[in-house]
Amino acid sequence: MKTFRFAVASIHYHKKALILYGLLTFFAVIGLIISDTLLHSLNQLFTQAKDYLIGEEMPAKIAQEIQPIASIYQNLFLLIFISFLLVFTGFIIFYQRMKRKEFQAWLMSGASSRQWVGMQLLEVLLPLLAIIVLVFALLILFQPFFQREMITSHITTFDREDASLQIWQSVNSQTTADFGITVPQTSQAFIQNVELNSNEWLSMILKSLRQTFVLLVGSVSIITLVVVTSHCFYWRNQQWKNQKIN
Repeated sequence: MKTFRFAVASIHYHKKALILYGLLTFFAVIGLIISDTLLHSLNQLFTQAKDYLIGEEMPAKIAQEIQPIASIYQNLFLLIFISFLLVFTGFIIFYQRMKRKEFQAWLMSGASSRQWVGMQLLEVLLPLLAIIVLVFALLILFQPFFQREMITSHITTFDREDASLQIWQSVNSQTTADFGITVPQTSQAFIQNVELNSNEWLSMILKSLRQTFVLLVGSVSIITLVVVTSHCFYWRNQQWKNQKIN
């Protein structure tokens, strides 16, 4: 509890630096949830598109045509995540160097390095958790707008990749007298044929939020522990060397 109070006080004291961290985290969380939700809803689109198809080969052909779209969403997710990790690593290194005198004062007060590491971990996790709760509230409040934007993003991506036309051509090239298939030729018609109610969208949003939460908390914790522990060892070694010289 004492460490928690110190962490809250430190967050308030260093609020200017942590505001930058908060903004970075906010946009990273939004971006990761959007890209992950796009991927989940694309899978739902493929599942419902199979209802139009007859024959064993057609689902595989549709999956092949949709795969480039899935790769775009996966690469977008990875780009946002890796960019966040790189910027956060730079931030936490700078933040710890900025707090070097505080660490020295902390040791002189009789507190342990382990408590310092725990406090630093709380300083990055508490804002992260607050931002995730904020994003969750915003997504629930503006869910209809979020759903429309997801559909619009799918249509834009399908148009850019000519995916709907390629699916239509692929399906019709396989059509024989044994069965008939009707697949929309335009991206807008193809995407809007996917009937997802609010509960299904909410389920996908919550799934993406949960995955983002686990991923960010895990990665932020590991990076913070490695950087803070390394700085503690370095500063203590420097302190011991100075004491030997004196």
